[in-house]
Amino acid sequence: MIFLDTFWDFWRLLDLRQRLVSCGLVILLAVSGALEIVGMFFLFGYLSVLGGGNSQGGMRWIADLYAVVGQGYEGAIFALITGLLLVAVFVVKNLLWLLSSFGLLRFSMKRYEYVAAALFDGYQEMPLDLMRGRGTANPTQILNSVLQVFTNAFSPLLQAAADIAIIVAMLVALMLAVDPVLVIGSGLVLGVAAVLFLGSTRRLSGTLGERLRRAQLALHSVTAEAMRGLLDVRLAGRQDVMHERFSAVAGSFAVASRRIHALGMIPRAMNEMVLAAGIAIAATWFATREGGLGAALPTLAILGFAGLRVTAAVSRFTEALQKIRQTSDARIRMMEALETAAPQIIADYDPAISRRETYRLEDSPLPASASPSLKNALRIEQVSFSYPGAATLAVDNVSLTIPAGKFVAFCGPSGGGKSTLALLVMGLLAPQNGCVLCDDWDISRHLTAWHGQIGHVGQAPFLAPRSVRENVAFGLRPEQIDDAAVWRALEAAAVADVFRAHPDGLEAIVGEDGALLSGGQKQRVAIARALYGDPVVLVFDEATAALDTVTEREVSTAIARLRGDRTVIVIAHRLSTIRQADMIHYVTGGSIGASGTYDGLTQSYLPFRNLTGELADEETLPAAHP
Repeated sequence: MIFLDTFWDFWRLLDLRQRLVSCGLVILLAVSGALEIVGMFFLFGYLSVLGGGNSQGGMRWIADLYAVVGQGYEGAIFALITGLLLVAVFVVKNLLWLLSSFGLLRFSMKRYEYVAAALFDGYQEMPLDLMRGRGTANPTQILNSVLQVFTNAFSPLLQAAADIAIIVAMLVALMLAVDPVLVIGSGLVLGVAAVLFLGSTRRLSGTLGERLRRAQLALHSVTAEAMRGLLDVRLAGRQDVMHERFSAVAGSFAVASRRIHALGMIPRAMNEMVLAAGIAIAATWFATREGGLGAALPTLAILGFAGLRVTAAVSRFTEALQKIRQTSDARIRMMEALETAAPQIIADYDPAISRRETYRLEDSPLPASASPSLKNALRIEQVSFSYPGAATLAVDNVSLTIPAGKFVAFCGPSGGGKSTLALLVMGLLAPQNGCVLCDDWDISRHLTAWHGQIGHVGQAPFLAPRSVRENVAFGLRPEQIDDAAVWRALEAAAVADVFRAHPDGLEAIVGEDGALLSGGQKQRVAIARALYGDPVVLVFDEATAALDTVTEREVSTAIARLRGDRTVIVIAHRLSTIRQADMIHYVTGGSIGASGTYDGLTQSYLPFRNLTGELADEETLPAAHP
């Protein structure tokens, strides 16, 4: 049953204290709901006492209470004093309702905050090969769905549990004041109507929820596609095609949203019609009994008033189950993601059975005898790696040495393993065989220490729509940023003059993804970011591939100047970028095909010579490792 499945998933995300708190909140909500019927009794008792009528049954004690409170007073004074008691009852009732409702909302949102943060941290710690298998869109969608699950599944779940208790409490209270047979019969009619409605709409509700989720994803995808490809769309004159795509998914979203809203409106209308029919039947029944309708009017008034309250609770319960159904798919995907990325927050988590996926699984502090900085050489020893589900190795038994302070480059055909090898060197992927050593210690066992030495620039580095100051010192709080270090990094990246001439200096905004900068400026700001922490090892992964020839030459010169004090590793598509490298490794098929200087490889290794675009006498050049 969807209700129990949702309850179990929610229960698994709570510790003992939180479970007690959630139960307490449900009880408070039920009590505040039960006080609705108490308030109704006090209201009708007050009117009865003022009218001089005689209350009977369960309401007799309320009339006696009014008589005691107003004893010795008459007329307006009696009405005022007893009215104050009525107001006090309603104040208590509504205060309790407000406190319990706010407490439920606060509890649910605090749990959302905790679960979303744990999942976010889990994705940040997840091994890169697993993240790449999922793609960045999947974690983003899951994180966005967490709020939906809490607002449309878990919060309604608690409210539904409270509504069950409210309905039971109201029916019990009514049986004390009204004919029990009549109350039980009315309750059964409302219950059967709710069950029939939920049963008949179960499949439709789930289908609409899934359709709405897919429409939301499609709407986001089409919007992003149209905006990111805006220039191409305009030049090709294909605005009408994009309009058709957007209109189609927007229409699908609107239809699903409209039908879900309509489905949520039906229970209340249906229950009120059932209530009206029930009161009419009850009135007919009372008319056939002794005393007639005149004597039954107070009872019918109580039934009508209480019936509206019970109907509202039944409607809320029905709507809650509809929301829970519509969020079922998102809830299942969220729980699956938590079991992989953040299983430690699940109550029945057993580290012996499953463990949190983290790239720092074996991370530990460096021994006191080990140097925290690369001094001699970075050694790759018989390293092999394959991505999950891949048929071949991305890196196959590679061994090489990178001396400290040298400019080393990897080049070769696309898919040859260059970037994977660089990720292994940076410790962002863990080798399945072999190891990477910084001098004499294994980087995979001391990743925190190793990453403190690494600066990285990719082919399309991300720039936030913030100031250049915050982009260079990316990830730091504003008060933690050292402006002198920012200027030093900009100077080393040969871009400081641009911002010295800017009226806002370091506070200059770079725009969305660096839109207010030229391609070369954006890339050099990224280099400055890599230099901000004064790393010992700099890795450039196709850092100049997207630049024009002049800008590429300027950035390449800036990179080459960094050698000596730092070890520079470059993955290159354009060989002009690595012309000044101390050592070039040609990577193909996951292995090192040849190694040497630019001039040496040009003369001796045909695949490299072909990459340079220079003419060669193919008969005199070997195609294998020299």
